[in-house]
Amino acid sequence: MKIAHHHRSATLLALITLSLSGCASWQPSQLLPDSWTSSETDQSTWQGTYQSQEQMGLITTLELNQDNSAKTIYSYTNGDPDLIETGHWRVLNSQQLEVTMTTHQGHPLDSQRIYQFDPKTNQLIATQETVNGQSYSLGENGLVLSKQ
Repeated sequence: MKIAHHHRSATLLALITLSLSGCASWQPSQLLPDSWTSSETDQSTWQGTYQSQEQMGLITTLELNQDNSAKTIYSYTNGDPDLIETGHWRVLNSQQLEVTMTTHQGHPLDSQRIYQFDPKTNQLIATQETVNGQSYSLGENGLVLSKQ
């Protein structure tokens, strides 16, 4: 246990040292496969925070970051703790975006949603989610997220 902690501390110290010395240009997007980058559409158009209206005591927030990382936050209006998923996003075309979540509360997850973009309302809409190869409907109107 002490050895593992020592190795983690040494690795963290090495990363901090490289970052501070200007020798590292590491960014999370550099770890993504080539298929995760897209020049079809300016990605800055998609970046930002999107949020649902409250539905059955739940508000869903999606954060799309410049480095192609993504975070989904499920907030409960009854005061229960938020649930957090993290992953990546990519532009499929001028009207579609794919978000893949790889962790849920820090545990491995394989979840994909394809969002349609509605430029008139500035909303992302997903009608289904695939989790571990199984597809699930997201309701009659889907999950509707408005850009904040």
